[in-house]
Amino acid sequence: MAIIRPTNLQKPFADSGTKNTIPIPSQIGVVNGAASYTDGFPPLTMTPIAAGGVPPAGPDFNGILNEISQHIVFQNAGGVYQYDSALATAVGGYPKGSLLLNLAGDGCWLCMADANSTDPDATNGSAANWMPINGTGMAALALTNVNITLTPAQFGKPFLLLTGALTGNVQLIMPALEKSWIVINNTTGAFTVTLKTSAGTGVVAVSGVCQIYGDGTNINSFGYAQLSGNASQVFRVDTAVGASDATPLAQVQSLVSAFNDPYGFFKLESGSPAFTKTAASTISIKAGTKIMVAGVAVNIAADTAVVMPALTAGTDYAIYACTDGTVRADASFTAPTGYTTETSRLIGGFHYGLVAPGTTVAGGSFATTGNGMIWAQADVDLIAGINVFSLWDLKWRAASSDSLLRAQKGFSFVNGLWVANYLCSTDHIANGLSKAGTNIASGTVLPKKPLAFGGDGTVTYPNMDWWTANEIVRAYGAKLMRESLFVDAAFGVTENQSIDATAATYPTTQRNAGYTSKYGLEQASGHHWTWGEDSSFRPDGTVGWAYNDVSGGRGQIYLQNTLGLVRVLLGGPRTNGVYSGSRCSYWDHYPWLAVWAVGVRAACDHLKLV
Repeated sequence: MAIIRPTNLQKPFADSGTKNTIPIPSQIGVVNGAASYTDGFPPLTMTPIAAGGVPPAGPDFNGILNEISQHIVFQNAGGVYQYDSALATAVGGYPKGSLLLNLAGDGCWLCMADANSTDPDATNGSAANWMPINGTGMAALALTNVNITLTPAQFGKPFLLLTGALTGNVQLIMPALEKSWIVINNTTGAFTVTLKTSAGTGVVAVSGVCQIYGDGTNINSFGYAQLSGNASQVFRVDTAVGASDATPLAQVQSLVSAFNDPYGFFKLESGSPAFTKTAASTISIKAGTKIMVAGVAVNIAADTAVVMPALTAGTDYAIYACTDGTVRADASFTAPTGYTTETSRLIGGFHYGLVAPGTTVAGGSFATTGNGMIWAQADVDLIAGINVFSLWDLKWRAASSDSLLRAQKGFSFVNGLWVANYLCSTDHIANGLSKAGTNIASGTVLPKKPLAFGGDGTVTYPNMDWWTANEIVRAYGAKLMRESLFVDAAFGVTENQSIDATAATYPTTQRNAGYTSKYGLEQASGHHWTWGEDSSFRPDGTVGWAYNDVSGGRGQIYLQNTLGLVRVLLGGPRTNGVYSGSRCSYWDHYPWLAVWAVGVRAACDHLKLV
């Protein structure tokens, strides 16, 4: 049977009727037949009248029902009781779980122990075992150099606003409760505010907004999981970065998107990086970006210039958000100069390429005729200095889990994938998969084995066959390019030419005019074949299905003929003459062939998080 919700009472019983006030003490021997809360109706009202009894009085009935129904109407109207010392004494204290409205009427107290007679709103320190819940509003505390013990009315608020010019260090003595607070520290002066319990430890509030919690003994700062792996401890808004909300509370509320974001990194646009190239050597971070930095919430309310160091060609730079509210670039991928991992967070990066700022189409020998890309100055400007295609952030980056970013540094975003700007060096363990100014791994300049495939930082492969190339890139979460990707990534080179030089002419990854792609890939064609993912078949060789021992002693391959398996080569080597270009490919080499002219250029899947 369904329980039917009764109709709310709008008026106590006998609200305007004749009624008695029912006393607590017994009325036996005082008023014959009168009801009391001690006896109810006395025995005399249950004695026959013929035997000397008296009937119960109607006003007593009305009085009883009126007082009971007053409570029902109060509760039906959403009323919550406040502390009553007389009741606490009469019932031996409030039981655990009791809920009382606080004195200000803007929050509640939850009783945490049985037989609790203390007043939760008491300001003399006598309150005990009451937990503030459902509090609203902000407690304002003006500080100078005097320690303050918070009253229940103050620590019952969810927000604590600290103001004043500090003339000494100050302690705010918090209750030993399991509860959290948001502290808005707007004090000035070269002193600190420490929030702690009377007998426990505490934390120093940063300038701005910080979130703390009590564990019942001490006051602690909140931890916050970040993609970078640095644990946050507090958060704040730095108005220098454009937090223009009218009140501190509104500032906190405006950052809710950053706190709710699982990476502590929120941006308005998921389909592009959080940064914009504004000139050859400058970038800005987009408005609406909100970042948790070692517990600091930095709110970018307007497009804001990234603080830039002196930039060097062929170098990757990290972009950091810092606890002082600045966003800055640095060549260090640990922390920017003057900061630590506790005061900064890596949020992105870019590559400063080999096409110098100010380079023109003619001065850079970019193609203006032919069958390939016809360059305009706007195209050159995209890769001159800061390569716009290299900009990345925590939610717009290569899908590699390599902690040293060896499949991110020196990469450009090309139509949904990331591609290395440079040919891979022999020491990819130290250099990553794409770095300017390194040697070029090949069948005669042998690469090291990655640690993931049995390397020790010194031992090299015996050759540069397809399996070697594949292991090198796979070790860092990358892959070899398919032909379809290569023709996109190499688009922009001067077609139908090769550098036709000796190995001494380009012993390193460098810029040779005419061989730079639209996306900033250097030596993209006409220098070095690179292994691709695509497979094909060649019909020659010794015919007959059989196992062939061609994989370096790691299992045999069952082929129709001894040369039947082909892996594509891309781009063309330096001796290829007019055959090289963005669509140049070679479908003759079997994967166990290793020669001087073959190397590696890596690609990586794209990771876009919302």
